[in-house]
Amino acid sequence: VDALKKSIHYDPSHFAGRAARKPVLAFVATQDTTVPTKNQLDFVKVFHAQSVMLSLDHVKAIMSV
Repeated sequence: VDALKKSIHYDPSHFAGRAARKPVLAFVATQDTTVPTKNQLDFVKVFHAQSVMLSLDHVKAIMSV
């Protein structure tokens, strides 16, 4: 698993061009450990998305929207 993590590099900017002309709304779960808040905020920045901050974990955030 560690070798896989080292070899896969996810960069949200690789996907920004696909949504560049469409407005994006991101729900950022600030208590999320599955997708760390930093990664979510990177997504918001790269996609120039509007965001809603939720003080919830991963599952609760998904279930609430």
